[in-house]
Amino acid sequence: MVAFVLKFNIQAQAKRAWLLIAAAIFTWAIGILYNYILQTEAEESIIGGLLRIIGYAIFFLGLVMQWRTMEVQVKRVEVLLLLLLFGVCLAIILILILNIPIAIDVESLTEALLIAAYPILDLILTFISGVILWKVKRKKIVFPWVVLTLLLVNNMVLNWQHLTEI
Repeated sequence: MVAFVLKFNIQAQAKRAWLLIAAAIFTWAIGILYNYILQTEAEESIIGGLLRIIGYAIFFLGLVMQWRTMEVQVKRVEVLLLLLLFGVCLAIILILILNIPIAIDVESLTEALLIAAYPILDLILTFISGVILWKVKRKKIVFPWVVLTLLLVNNMVLNWQHLTEI
């Protein structure tokens, strides 16, 4: 993504948005590396989880900046359909999360809440990225949005698999 930002002549606001998205992915990577390399225990750590949550916030800011920069226009009917689709997806995720048994001690409950937040946050980011991809008019920038949306879908699937392993 950084190569995309440097290669193409895009406005400064869009460059900052892409750099935020790259920073978010880097923050996710640090959180994941902290959990799986630096920790001797197999369980999810709070520090790694918080780094990933911070990455989601940075990613969200980057997507909102892109939305504004690209001046994405969504019609009312599209908004209603997207909200309906989002609500159905969110309901399915919440129903499945509530059916996963977890231990009730504080440490595992915090861990389970962090891990359960990932698919929901992925869903939010995927929807925003998907709408931007759907509304992109310039052919030159379609490919990075396809890659980004597929990355988010992949992340959602991986996080869902991790959640069902708890």
